[in-house]
Amino acid sequence: MENDSEEKLLRRSVMRFAITRIERLATEVIDQIKQYPACAMLSDNDYAENLWDDYCYDQQIGPVTFLDFAWSDLFAPHLKALIESMDRTEAILLTFDWCWGQGEDPISIIGDPPTRIDTDALAAEVMSVVNRMALDREWLEDSCDDDYDNAEEADSDLLQPPQFAGPIDYLDHLADALCCLLVECSDNEREGMMDDFRMSARQLEIDDVSLGHETTDEGEVRVILSENNAQAMNWARECLDLGTAAAVDLDDAITVLDRFFRPSFPGCRAREG
Repeated sequence: MENDSEEKLLRRSVMRFAITRIERLATEVIDQIKQYPACAMLSDNDYAENLWDDYCYDQQIGPVTFLDFAWSDLFAPHLKALIESMDRTEAILLTFDWCWGQGEDPISIIGDPPTRIDTDALAAEVMSVVNRMALDREWLEDSCDDDYDNAEEADSDLLQPPQFAGPIDYLDHLADALCCLLVECSDNEREGMMDDFRMSARQLEIDDVSLGHETTDEGEVRVILSENNAQAMNWARECLDLGTAAAVDLDDAITVLDRFFRPSFPGCRAREG
């Protein structure tokens, strides 16, 4: 029992470290992209002062498909350089956290003794946070219209970006939140939460997936809330279309529970209505 408590404390500490460190890496990447001047060919955003502004605008209005490769080529070297410049121990811990989140065996990727990292996986984790920050960016609407009598009115009228880029982003967000909550809770709470999650998955008809005999709770969550689960993708798309998709607060368990533990969470209500 003591060993179980120590393992849970270790995973909780690594997860908390990983969330903070990944966010810091994302901020560093964004600061680098801000050094590039805005490009009129990439967007018609009159408020763009640098290439980061162009990227935020593209993600919020589209994104434009043919720009995907251009953005990927822009961010990739910065992501790789930042990860390779990290302290090796930090990078190994982040890879550990990624493995646990994916339900993978860390030793098979990191080795024993742990010396290897998964650069591509870490880059994807950082880019996921970068995309979320881009979607959260707010813009002042064009205040040149006669409808605006003063700057205060213009400042109060902000464009509200969509919360998620699409169904994959929404599913990833929910899976991250649930896995984070599972690490924080006691064994009894974990069992109850997983029972509720499985019940909700059955009611939503998104539980038709194949699970291995040794799949962890976190692994099960990520298999069900995966882009490879067509039923889950359809449900997430429906939530987005109906406006019931909303972000959860990782520090507030209630907002996590409300999304997908209870039969009455927004997705279920949308299906029943």
